[in-house]
Amino acid sequence: MILPLLFAVLLSLAPFTQTQAQAVAPVTASPAQAVLPQSLSDFEKLAKAKMNAIVDREKKAKQEIKKKQQADKKSWDEGEKSRRQQFFKDNLSGPDRRAYVQEYKARQERFEIMQDAEKTATREYYAEEKSELKKKIEEKRKLIKKAIQTKSPITSDIVP
Repeated sequence: MILPLLFAVLLSLAPFTQTQAQAVAPVTASPAQAVLPQSLSDFEKLAKAKMNAIVDREKKAKQEIKKKQQADKKSWDEGEKSRRQQFFKDNLSGPDRRAYVQEYKARQERFEIMQDAEKTATREYYAEEKSELKKKIEEKRKLIKKAIQTKSPITSDIVP
């Protein structure tokens, strides 16, 4: 069966989540005992599963960041509201209040920039992870195609 060989190839690309590992048949033969693949369909299925795993992790991370940022924003707003009310209670003159409002806007902008930076960092991390996986998959795909075309034995370049 081709699946054990392809499973071993993809296993070298990135770690599986527990649910994905359960969905793939266990490897019963060592790579040396594996049959030379006749098509890339199994390889493509496993590659797609790996990419979907990254996309799922990205979605989950984005949801967690969104929830965290909403809680942080709520907490920040509550703290600023109480400070603002106290400041306005203590300072009745217009120039002091205008200066405070300008400082408040600057603090608010820095807070929003910090949250945007966190989102951007997460997005860039997963974009890089997907890009690396695509490169590795393409390299492995070329090696497997070459092995199929030349009917050469599977080497350690393809199956680590």
